[in-house]
Amino acid sequence: MRYNAERIYTHPVIKPNNNDFKNSYFKVELDLEERNKVYSFFGSFQIENDEINQLIKDKKAIFVLHFENTFTMYRKLFSSENEQFEVEINKSLLNGKVEILPMILTTENIESYYSDDFEDLFRSYSFNLQIGQILAIDQEKQYVISKDIYDDIDIPSIIDFVADKDIDKKTIGLVFDTQAERITVKLSEDNFLKYNSMVNTEYLETINALFVAPVLIDIINSIQNREDEEWHQLKWYRSLSKILSDMGYKIRTKTFEEENSLVIVQKLLGNILTNSINFLSRKQNQFER
Repeated sequence: MRYNAERIYTHPVIKPNNNDFKNSYFKVELDLEERNKVYSFFGSFQIENDEINQLIKDKKAIFVLHFENTFTMYRKLFSSENEQFEVEINKSLLNGKVEILPMILTTENIESYYSDDFEDLFRSYSFNLQIGQILAIDQEKQYVISKDIYDDIDIPSIIDFVADKDIDKKTIGLVFDTQAERITVKLSEDNFLKYNSMVNTEYLETINALFVAPVLIDIINSIQNREDEEWHQLKWYRSLSKILSDMGYKIRTKTFEEENSLVIVQKLLGNILTNSINFLSRKQNQFER
């Protein structure tokens, strides 16, 4: 969740470059410390507005920090009734860029919300607010967690599966996107439901042979052809490069670029095609008995 300067609200909101209020402001001072197994985010909220301060004292509004880490898919909302705050997050949950959006939200429905500091345009109005609406928002803060990006990295951890209603299962069934921090494999809704029902079963390796192997073969081909410049800063690419290097395939070397991409993917996925056909053969034998 990011601050959107173009967003239009149905009521006056204190925000960066404010034009809804005359003198009010909302700022957040934020620092980060690494402590044992956690990252500690601490600091203070600063709100200059009498009416909102009173709402916070009356527990009708609350300070909030929205954390989002794209690479690990971590998203969480932390709240505080006090101006001073500290948030501790386990190190395993964060990796790479962390975005933090400070806000003040209503905690209950509020009738006839009004401030003496409204700009003249709003001075003749009051507003009915619902629970969870934004009263004040600051520019998001960003931190980059500089830990080893390869800790606990394997192929499944750099690939996400999602359903996409626009994919026709009869003609395509699967597409993939390489522009995010993880490779996103998009399945038709029907295929996604079937995939999801088998992902935690003995059929997982065979399912990955159908869905993961073709995606990786295409990606490896692109890397071998040096069509990968736009990927270099993405976490999945850097992780995949490390995995390949550990296997003896250093990108941009003759050994890597002349190897059959199917052979590379077989090794990446632990001889997945042979394992899958052997699994299906065993299942067939059990069925025929």
